Amino acid sequence: MKKTRIHNILFILLVLILALPVLQQAIGFPKVAGLKGYFVKAKKPVLNSKGLWTGTYQDSLNKFVEDNIGFRPDLVRINNTADYYLYNRINANNVILGKQNFAYEEGYILATLGRDFIGHEKIKEKAEKAAFLHEYYKSKGTDLIFLFAPGKATFFPEYIPDEYIPDSISTTNHDVYTTEFEERELSFIDYNSWFRAMKDTSRYPLYPQYGIHWSRYGMTLAFDSLVHYIEKTTQKDLVELSWDRIDVSGKLRGTDYDLGKALNLLWQLPTTDMAYPHLVWEKKEGKYMPDVVCISDSYFWNWYGTGMTNKVFNKTDFLYYFNQYYSSEWSGSKKVDDLDIIPFLESHDLILVMSTDGNLHKFAFDFIDRMYALLSGNTTNPVNFTFIHEDYTNYNKETGVYTIRRGTPQFKSFLRATDLNLQPNTTYRINYEAKGFNILEMDIHNLEDIPVYANTEIQEDQWNSFSWTFTTGNNVKNPTLRLYMDFVKELTIPLYLRNITITEFNENDGSVS
Repeated sequence: MKKTRIHNILFILLVLILALPVLQQAIGFPKVAGLKGYFVKAKKPVLNSKGLWTGTYQDSLNKFVEDNIGFRPDLVRINNTADYYLYNRINANNVILGKQNFAYEEGYILATLGRDFIGHEKIKEKAEKAAFLHEYYKSKGTDLIFLFAPGKATFFPEYIPDEYIPDSISTTNHDVYTTEFEERELSFIDYNSWFRAMKDTSRYPLYPQYGIHWSRYGMTLAFDSLVHYIEKTTQKDLVELSWDRIDVSGKLRGTDYDLGKALNLLWQLPTTDMAYPHLVWEKKEGKYMPDVVCISDSYFWNWYGTGMTNKVFNKTDFLYYFNQYYSSEWSGSKKVDDLDIIPFLESHDLILVMSTDGNLHKFAFDFIDRMYALLSGNTTNPVNFTFIHEDYTNYNKETGVYTIRRGTPQFKSFLRATDLNLQPNTTYRINYEAKGFNILEMDIHNLEDIPVYANTEIQEDQWNSFSWTFTTGNNVKNPTLRLYMDFVKELTIPLYLRNITITEFNENDGSVS
């Protein structure tokens, strides 16, 4: 009898334990802290006969239940903690655990070793356009300054895992960009080189062990140097910063533990104490406070999000990846595409363009290419597609976007243009914007001396500008521009194209006519 009672109690306890996740999911109690980092949570699938028949509905429903079950974040943290301490394994997207447990994002390692190098010609072309914009905005009374933020792998190459062969460093985007910008006497700050030069002499850490961005102390030094650089450039007196003390603490603040949080463990890992300056600002009276716009990746967030920019600038507009628009004058965000971009930029006293070395393979995030095309006075003609494969392609007249559908087969050209009006022995440039599926090919049919163009750098969720430059020979009879793919059997996600133009290109001076 006693054993039966014990069995019953154990059975009830087991049922309660199994029911707890369902109850927590249903009533939302107790509250469970969410997971950190980037991941896409599954959405509840729509029930339909096709999904049931093919089994996709069942798979989607299973994924939805798994992602939304009660206590899931805590269960994930328990699993991740066990993996980390038992097997030295981390479960975080794109996070690499290096030697002595220094955490990196992989893109920074690839940038440091030159594995993402885009080539001298592309960087030279971008620098030429940047020089044009520098002179243009100077004529409008606006200063344009470029900021090369540091990268963690470049700062700590000694902790890069051996499987990346860290001794085999080739040409990097950072080295070529700074060389090209120096040759054109553009205004820029090379924080990357500066941080490396300070590495052995800095009193406090410039980079945290489990953070991807510069430390709070490092970003304060960097902002102070920016203020002085602007003063030198404008010959005007800005609000300057100093500090009356520096707090050293093992309780990390801000982004000093952002990659550590992405590991989603039960507790903070032991690490080095970090320095936190207590800032003191000059009074604003009589100081020059410019209106500033910055096109940047997340490194500018460190200044913008902590309110440092509000102390020095009258207004700060932040064009995050030249995609989302944030402003110190209001909360929330807008789309950069919704701005009347030319007068918007010219309304500022200062334009900053900032990127860490891990993003230099897409430097300026389309700002340079887009503004050069708008401001250089070039005569560009839209490509008139005389054939659109309706089985695979949709064209939206209102947005001007071509959508190439999933399932488009290999070797099938989905867009063709015959009215190109090409001239013999002439160089042309085809410009376009793309996002989605990352493989696109073009060729000029009937002109065999022009090689096939292939682009494998398209990003899934962000528009970027691309160009293809080619030169015709003596024979330009019946040319047809064809867009297709032949790397794969079919598209796994849609491909989106817009603003496809063709321009005659003058190679002698790097401009278009």
